[in-house]
Amino acid sequence: MTSPAAKEEAGVDAAAVFASLTAGDLDGLLSASAVRAARLDLLDTLGCAVAGQSALGVPEARRLLIGQGGTPEAGVWGSGCRLPAAQAAFVNAMSAHALDYDDIHPGVTHTGVTVIPAALATAEAATNVSVASLLEAIVLGSEVADRIALSVLDGPGVTGWLLTPLAGVFGSAAAAARLYGLSADGIRHALGFAYVQASGNGQSTLDGALAKRMQPGFAARGGVFAAQLARQGLTAPLDSLEGRRGFFAVYHNGRYDRALLHHGHPGGWLIEAATFKPYPCCGWTHTALECGLHLRSQVVSLENVRSVRILVNAQAYNSTGTPTDRRYKPKTAVDGQFSIPYVFAVAMANGEVQIADFDPSALARGDVLALAGKVHVAVDRELVGDAARGLSPASATVVLDDGQMLKAQITHPCGVSPPLDQNSIEKKFRGCCLHAGLSDGFADAVIELVLGDGGSATTLADLLT
Repeated sequence: MTSPAAKEEAGVDAAAVFASLTAGDLDGLLSASAVRAARLDLLDTLGCAVAGQSALGVPEARRLLIGQGGTPEAGVWGSGCRLPAAQAAFVNAMSAHALDYDDIHPGVTHTGVTVIPAALATAEAATNVSVASLLEAIVLGSEVADRIALSVLDGPGVTGWLLTPLAGVFGSAAAAARLYGLSADGIRHALGFAYVQASGNGQSTLDGALAKRMQPGFAARGGVFAAQLARQGLTAPLDSLEGRRGFFAVYHNGRYDRALLHHGHPGGWLIEAATFKPYPCCGWTHTALECGLHLRSQVVSLENVRSVRILVNAQAYNSTGTPTDRRYKPKTAVDGQFSIPYVFAVAMANGEVQIADFDPSALARGDVLALAGKVHVAVDRELVGDAARGLSPASATVVLDDGQMLKAQITHPCGVSPPLDQNSIEKKFRGCCLHAGLSDGFADAVIELVLGDGGSATTLADLLT
């Protein structure tokens, strides 16, 4: 079913369209496939968060915010502690994004790690929210964030803006406002407060900074806070998206697809197009990574590789091929997660890429670094036009010492084509629980609440906390 949208009229800001959509009655409009997609996104995001709770930077941020205290409205997953909803959303979103194992939505964003922590924290604060209502909020919040991200014509490689936090704060605000029961007018102000806080630049990935892991946290926290401010009757910019000094004018020089922004995708709710990662690293690396997996069986020894040339589009190159000093010799986990040379070398050396491959000891592995040093990443001029709106294809040419040339080309990586099915996502969730040292019983209980009928959001949050 086509996702609903208010009639587009000249001069009507998309914030008004989103406010009406978010506040509206969904009876007969919310398809079973959209609800199923929200369930899978919720389970996948929770798995990533469970596995990411011990990732570098997350315990430090958690200690800081728990030390600051505040009204115990929502649980900080894995801590046994509760914080104000906005603060809990920050920590939970950070843990969900820390491993770069999270979902990929249309527009190449990780929408789940902004919207879902915000929605679940708000559901706790609002009290007596069912899992069904939580899922509705996730679908709506994702629709808002995804339409904004997908309608942008220039991606992060061109603008420097990371769309996950930049669009995610609007989706988080919509989801939180829905759960707080705000009217359309209140939701429009919540979206305005989201715009006041919107941020998210790509410098952290170039510097290998832990702030990269925090940016969805800022978006989730900002979204919850935006809804809380609007709930108090405070006012914010009403034309926050298409106003003369609104989001698209200020952040993207007015370059966006207005029809897509207002009407969404004719094929259904955008969350239905979400895909899930089989590898814990930036999606822009996945086609190159799979080239390494494909060629591995043809290489007797890594030492026999003379050179490797990998071609991708401009977006993938700008995000995961540079800066060269950090891509060829990763200094931090973030460097490794965003490095085509490193993940290609890991894939060829190990036949897989796992969470542990971004630990400090793995980043120092001599044979992997030696192979990564032989990789040259460049832009395929035939792919330059596809600069932002989908994961880049990749081609790899490996030259061996005897002059033999091995070639591989991957257009769509696993997880995108074919997408991970429910069984694969459940398996991934259980693997994340195992990584965190949690029991099969814990995994069973979460899966039952998320994928089963009935249940309360509070029960789910308590189990996670």
